[in-house]
Amino acid sequence: GGATLPPDLVGSGHAEYRSRKGEYPDIPADYADKVEKTLAMLLNAGENHDGWEDVGNKLGVQGYRKTGGKFVSVKGVGEMPNQSIAEVFKCIFNLGAKGSYDKQFDSGKRTHVHGAHTVFDLIQFKAVWPTTARDFFNILHWRMVTLKTPDGGSEEALVMVTFGIPPAGPDSTPTKDFVRGELIFGGWIFRPAAGGKGTNVTYLVQTDLKGNLPKSLVNQVATQQAFLVAAVRSELDATSPTLDTAPLTGAACEKIATEINSLLKPDLGQP
Repeated sequence: GGATLPPDLVGSGHAEYRSRKGEYPDIPADYADKVEKTLAMLLNAGENHDGWEDVGNKLGVQGYRKTGGKFVSVKGVGEMPNQSIAEVFKCIFNLGAKGSYDKQFDSGKRTHVHGAHTVFDLIQFKAVWPTTARDFFNILHWRMVTLKTPDGGSEEALVMVTFGIPPAGPDSTPTKDFVRGELIFGGWIFRPAAGGKGTNVTYLVQTDLKGNLPKSLVNQVATQQAFLVAAVRSELDATSPTLDTAPLTGAACEKIATEINSLLKPDLGQP
């Protein structure tokens, strides 16, 4: 259910992948179809930069934004030569580590763990003067996918997809201290880097910040978010600079996810 997906972000590229719908029983039934649609849209929009404003390059990460109209869209694409896909995933999936690289992040809570692959997160951001702070309540799902490569081959990649959902209990009910924004859709695509060493990362997010915000502020926030990939890279370069060369497996990533979920929600059973 929920909002229809914005047509302007569906790229003309064909990042074809084999849908594995039905293999993830931990996705709540209400959101199963939207997860699939959003995943396809993320893979399409990730590789198509037509109509995006180029906001420069930082640490090998190319930033893009679209800030006209109701939604703010940002994208960052770059290489992380010193980190494996599993290492980058471990950092991004851990909501508790978000503050280490995202300067706009205030606090967050993983309110529901539906399984290793699917969680609900409440994310609160700092206020940027003179506006009220924003918060978001999202479903987050990750999976391994097989993507086609330009030479006609295929490769294993890891994709995280996320979008806003209605409150699901007292932990996620909006409060007077925050304006509840809406994440229209977003996510991360982690592919093997060219040459096989490290990770190629695409980050994409489209947000309705709600309320009237000054354009200069929106642009500033958008540019900062576009370079989130660069911020993750510098954090990981500082904390785990040696490349983990273990082959990428779904089982290893499930183990990482399960450990993080138990760390973030030690008292939580099935919702």
